[in-house]
Amino acid sequence: MVLQCNGYEVIDLGVMVPWATILDVAQKEQVDMIGLSGLITPSLDEMVTVAEEMQRAGMTIPLLIGGATTSKVHTALRIDPAYDGPVVHVLDASRAVGVASQLLSDTQAQGFIKATAADYQHVRDARAGKGASKLLSLEDARASTPMRPTFRKRPRHPNSPAVTSSRTGTLPIWSNASTGRLSSVHGSSPAPIRPSSMTKWWASLRAISTPMPRDARGSSPRSG
Repeated sequence: MVLQCNGYEVIDLGVMVPWATILDVAQKEQVDMIGLSGLITPSLDEMVTVAEEMQRAGMTIPLLIGGATTSKVHTALRIDPAYDGPVVHVLDASRAVGVASQLLSDTQAQGFIKATAADYQHVRDARAGKGASKLLSLEDARASTPMRPTFRKRPRHPNSPAVTSSRTGTLPIWSNASTGRLSSVHGSSPAPIRPSSMTKWWASLRAISTPMPRDARGSSPRSG
């Protein structure tokens, strides 16, 4: 889409296209370059196959590599050695126009291709001395893993604001706002408590909501 918006003619073959179809269309349409996009891991191996088949077919057009699963390192290690033609990893779709314009330029193509090839060779040289990571056995992996401390789950505190805990920590105590007394879940206790601010507020609310006599509201009682 980015290339089309910049005046390039793009032949979109879709997704999961076999390498034979890609090469056949490229040769019939006499395209200037082939672009491959990989969004899943199996696409990485398929890109290598496309590069190998392009080499076998004697093609020399540039091969552009892009997509979420691709990288410059994978392109340098796996794809570039399989094809003698120019192989370029395009990091982002917004850079496709700049890469394509340089590859098609009469004055910039050779310098860009040589610089890219030298960069990929440097990546291969840096990776040449690195072998595969040594895997540990199951017993060694378990022995090298630090022990995780086990934490006991803390007791859940009551969510209701009317429930508190006794100072002895034996029984939950309920505060009755209407009577001002404490009662436990196993029985009542006659010990009175000092009314709290919530108790005073509840008492005032009850007083406000109590209906007043008709005489107190200024209306005379209905005569019989």
